[in-house]
Amino acid sequence: PATADDANPLFCSLATTLDDSLHTGWGFEVSNTGRLRFRCYSSGWHIQIDAVDKLSRHQWHHLVATIDGYNEKVSLYDNGRLIGQTRCMYDISIGVKPLLLGKSEKDILDGMFPMNYINGIIDEIRVDTGLWNAQRIAEDVIPQHAVDMSVPIEAYAGDICRPRYHGMPSQCWT
Repeated sequence: PATADDANPLFCSLATTLDDSLHTGWGFEVSNTGRLRFRCYSSGWHIQIDAVDKLSRHQWHHLVATIDGYNEKVSLYDNGRLIGQTRCMYDISIGVKPLLLGKSEKDILDGMFPMNYINGIIDEIRVDTGLWNAQRIAEDVIPQHAVDMSVPIEAYAGDICRPRYHGMPSQCWT
């Protein structure tokens, strides 16, 4: 169900090289309510794919974005399942920004809560120049090991200050 937070989501980068001022780069982003999106620039044009479903917490997500300039499309996959696709006229504009993992470049606050970084596990990042088809993505989904966030779910019970979706455990708040 939609919440009030869904109306004005705050997004944090999972992995990004985006430079919105130069219209270059690419990035996976997640909102404070668990919404996933992929953004990139193609010859200066902003491309964005918004996932319909929220990311579930406490489990691995194998996220893949493919940019196919020949067939003019950008596709977004979660655990081998196509969750979004849009048209793209040209190849991606890579840009020169270094890869930033687990945080956004700019500080983002939700009230007093910092939202510009995540406390999660990023197991592997691959940037590949070859085009991955749906079959190859599905074959690559198998996680190498179980998720261990080391914080029991019960630790969040009754925490009235905790936002609905946030990667930072409450016992780290000061």
